Amino acid sequence: MGCVPRGTFFFLLWQQFQQILKQRNALLQDIRGEADLMKSWDAQFSEIGLKITTLRADYVQALIPLVNELLQDFMPLEGLTLDFYSGWNTEFPLEVILMRHSQRDKALGYTQYGPQRADLLIKLHGHPAHEVLSRGEQKLLACALQLAQGLLLKQRMNKSCIYLLDDLFAELDSQRRDYLVESLKKLQAQVFVTIIDEKPLEQWAKKVDAYWFHVEQGQVSAKFLA
Repeated sequence: MGCVPRGTFFFLLWQQFQQILKQRNALLQDIRGEADLMKSWDAQFSEIGLKITTLRADYVQALIPLVNELLQDFMPLEGLTLDFYSGWNTEFPLEVILMRHSQRDKALGYTQYGPQRADLLIKLHGHPAHEVLSRGEQKLLACALQLAQGLLLKQRMNKSCIYLLDDLFAELDSQRRDYLVESLKKLQAQVFVTIIDEKPLEQWAKKVDAYWFHVEQGQVSAKFLA
């Protein structure tokens, strides 16, 4: 990667991969389907795809401990697992997967496997988390994932990100609200939140320096909370 920041390097790879994917899908939809040309695109697809997947796997491995640490305060969940799915069965090289499924890909007109299909699999006792967690628990889990990424950015780049959190306090009890606010404070980052219920503001104002922007009938008013 040389002197190129990790995030920039990934973005450049992803742009390159998107172009390759576009070309491969176009060739799949071409009735002429030139085999030699497809083989060339598959080689490039696999090479760049593997680099992207390696970076992603490294990122997720660094992220998981931070998520688990945050969840210990938010809501300890026994049996929660976070796994990175690369987008194909990594027991086989990606180029082999593409070759084995080439006919099916051609019938569908798009590429079934590869980094474009990657996902973060979150399960509780083997079941998808969204099927067993309450809405409040899902919200805390999503917040933990967001905050963990900010912590990782701080660790690796010594930079703070800006957080945008919608309806922050909805569906959370007072204790979990406190945990969330304390976690946001530790990040020393700029945070924008929206809320519907104003009551939690009174308690929150004692914990942080903040401005409140109130929108009513198209008019915006601001005041300092302290």
